[in-house]
Amino acid sequence: MKLASTITSAGATGPSWVLLVAAVLVSGLLLAGPALRRRHPVAWWLLLGFPVAAFRVART
Repeated sequence: MKLASTITSAGATGPSWVLLVAAVLVSGLLLAGPALRRRHPVAWWLLLGFPVAAFRVART
């Protein structure tokens, strides 16, 4: 019962978990990027190369 009383609402912790998961995924991709680029260039392009290129085009 104590656990149920400490949780205020389901939406209160939602954005913080989304940001944490996004940060872990991005840091994992950045750390694995060089190896991914050498071994699987198509996967690297889809996960890192294209989003960065699309962001650059959209920004300019």
